[in-house]
Amino acid sequence: MKNQSGFALIWLVFWIPIALLAISCVFYLKAWLTPQERNLQICRSMLLKNLSPISSELKKFIELNVEVFSLRELRANAEMALKIAIASNQEEAAVIAEIELQSVIAQQEALRAQQNLAKQKLTLDLRSLQRLIEEKIATEQRRWTLQTQENFDYRGHIKFSSPVRLAVRAMTAPDLGPPTYVLMENFSQVQALHISWNEQIHSKLKGESIWKLSPLYQPNGCTGSLKQTLVGFQPILLADKFSLSSCSWCP
Repeated sequence: MKNQSGFALIWLVFWIPIALLAISCVFYLKAWLTPQERNLQICRSMLLKNLSPISSELKKFIELNVEVFSLRELRANAEMALKIAIASNQEEAAVIAEIELQSVIAQQEALRAQQNLAKQKLTLDLRSLQRLIEEKIATEQRRWTLQTQENFDYRGHIKFSSPVRLAVRAMTAPDLGPPTYVLMENFSQVQALHISWNEQIHSKLKGESIWKLSPLYQPNGCTGSLKQTLVGFQPILLADKFSLSSCSWCP
């Protein structure tokens, strides 16, 4: 037991300083990120994190198509039963068929309302995410302006984008019931959520700065979207003209 305790103590004495050094290095490197790099990092991480629950909701929305097809079949059967009952003068059967038909139609209208509500929520969630990230970048820009004013002149300007829309298309139902929804062509590109901003920074110090200096406003930004997979949808980052060279996660 003493040998085991001694070995454990030696192991802790050896690895704890290394772990502390590694943690310190992470915080040190994070602290020395340029404003441009830091804002880009924030934008990308927020896109991936917040698009994940939206991807789950989109999967549920598209899966409503299964219920649409099921109710279409039930309605077709009820309409056929009603026609047969009327043609054969079976009043009781006609009444039953009519009740069944109206029940199916009511279910279709309830499903239509569910689709509309889900679509509106998805659109609102996408637009809220868009504004959330834009406001976060704007806050970071103000923070950098105050934090670096002694040695650097940093100025930032967020470019508020047009409201994003849900990239789906309704396929009209032949029986005037609720439609099915399909993804638009090139879905990931059409659904792309782009955040863009401008930044300007130059040093007030003599000599070389560790930060990339940009005497003129330079555009920056990041783009995220959703990609359809075999099991649903997943958040992805897309390369764009501002961050193409520095996007190691982009497909």
